[in-house]
Amino acid sequence: RLLSRGLGDVYKRQARTSEATEYETAVTAWGRVVEQAPANRAARQHLVRMLLAGGQYGAAIAALQRGLEIYPDDVDASRQLAWELATAPDPGLRDAVEARRLAEFAFAKNAGNPLANDTLAAAMAENGIYTEAAALADTALGLLQADEEELRGAIIARRYLYLASQPFRQTAPSDCARKSAHVFFYTVGWSHFPSHGRAAPETCRTQSPHLSTNPSRFRQSACPRPH
Repeated sequence: RLLSRGLGDVYKRQARTSEATEYETAVTAWGRVVEQAPANRAARQHLVRMLLAGGQYGAAIAALQRGLEIYPDDVDASRQLAWELATAPDPGLRDAVEARRLAEFAFAKNAGNPLANDTLAAAMAENGIYTEAAALADTALGLLQADEEELRGAIIARRYLYLASQPFRQTAPSDCARKSAHVFFYTVGWSHFPSHGRAAPETCRTQSPHLSTNPSRFRQSACPRPH
């Protein structure tokens, strides 16, 4: 029995190592594609999503910044970079002023997009402007489609934080989310990876938080949600 248990532990470690190696290989491969063709937006987006899924926020931010140097008017990249600069788990990566500038640019280009409102709300909260952040969250909720319940729950959670004068912070991916990141690229494809609460791989999906007046309950789930 002890031998069987020991072998089981070895096999589990080998599986985790294999998954991690596959993920690192894929990240390296996409990094080379972006390096060779820096103007390839699709490749850069794949790379950014993979980096975020693995909790490599600094590298993802750098990749987004480099992309905006090439395409300064890229609204989606501006919005995504604004989100990361406003909500990154590491305070050393956050930049409230730049997050607001980028979020306002994306909002001006597409004010009817709930993600643009959600991002600007997070940026405003990072700058300590909580009343406007809550109002933007309300607007985002009103723009959602009926079937976007997971995103609705995430925005409601963030709104409670703003009403309590607290900014929103992402939570670094858990082991569960990292494992999904290792295999998801090979099974589904990164074009379907979650964005701001949209469907995540089943292996790391978490339930929406119960509504409560306690803002400490409303922190982002372990699964990364790039904008």
